[in-house]
Amino acid sequence: MGLDGCQEHAGSDRVRRRRRQAVPLAQQEVDRILHTAARDGERPRAQVEFSLGESVKVTSGPLSDFDGEVVDVNADQQKLKVLVDIFERQVPVELTFDQVKKLD
Repeated sequence: MGLDGCQEHAGSDRVRRRRRQAVPLAQQEVDRILHTAARDGERPRAQVEFSLGESVKVTSGPLSDFDGEVVDVNADQQKLKVLVDIFERQVPVELTFDQVKKLD
């Protein structure tokens, strides 16, 4: 059928005229739109430091609102291993720095 078959329908000529070549965005524009611009091409890093034995609260993901204790810190990858109580058992869970917050 193709476009020739579409010409039989009212208003189909507008579809053909509006077809344009897509133009890719520059990386600077993408960063500006997403507000993720980082210097030197790195992902923005959280400025929070965690220590072993510290109490934290999970803020996002399927375990949000659970409390836990930090048992391992990987600052290079910005990940934590946290023991979370699930059904009265302590389960180790790997989380990123931005998925938890410190408890006072």
